[in-house]
Amino acid sequence: MHLTKNNSGIFIFFIILVLLLSASGKLFSQTSDSTTSESVFPFVKDINFEYSNYTFQTHYDTSNWCSVLTVKYKNKIIANERFDGWIDTINTFNFNGNGKKNLFIGSYTGGAHCCVMVFLGVMENGSFKIPDTLFLGNAGFNITDLEGDGILEIESASDMFAYAFTNYAETRFPPRFYRIKNNKFVDVTKNYPKPVKNYIEELKIELTDFTDKGFKCYGINDDTFNTDAGSVKTILAGITACYYSIGEVKKGYELIDKSYKCPDKEKFIKILKDEFKLK
Repeated sequence: MHLTKNNSGIFIFFIILVLLLSASGKLFSQTSDSTTSESVFPFVKDINFEYSNYTFQTHYDTSNWCSVLTVKYKNKIIANERFDGWIDTINTFNFNGNGKKNLFIGSYTGGAHCCVMVFLGVMENGSFKIPDTLFLGNAGFNITDLEGDGILEIESASDMFAYAFTNYAETRFPPRFYRIKNNKFVDVTKNYPKPVKNYIEELKIELTDFTDKGFKCYGINDDTFNTDAGSVKTILAGITACYYSIGEVKKGYELIDKSYKCPDKEKFIKILKDEFKLK
């Protein structure tokens, strides 16, 4: 995917828009411990990073709206990689506590609501490759050691329900946790039920605000976007996704059955199971 070249006026408009939306969006996490410039922050800065005999240099190509990463080993160019948007993160992490470091690259494509991507770089015997990419959409990330065991996690969230049932501002972001295994990003959210359940409890409080006062239902084929019913579906979808991530999805559907009595309930459940694969 390449961004379309545009004029500078529109580019500045999107920068301002991203700043406003980033400040107001309900992101689970929006910063990274690993950044050399602020994560998901729309100012393009070239980066020079050195590790062992490797040198990593980025340059933003304004003609093609992409970042170019030049990799050198002992001052000899061994790779040139291109990334949509701009690279705002380059660092090395010993993800598995085994003394072997991987390069961690974060990029942001720009635009009103998208997109953050992170890339895993592997350096071996004077070579460099990128074996895996993690697409985070509108969510940011944080590098942390949740268990204090020297094995690092990437703490993020899922924006799977953005615009699904109501406006973007009401999107809920279920927590997600990843580890690096065999040079791949692996979802290990099920291993961290406590933060997931804490988020579920937060969403249940928001749900109660609607169910206690009551909300208007609509017909089975009516559009509930930007209605209280749409807001309730967004909250319930977030809760169900959280339960799914820790192997307890049945509890999500039990809550839907209890809290959402509208005519389109079965249609809503079918969407969650068929389109979002929460089953």
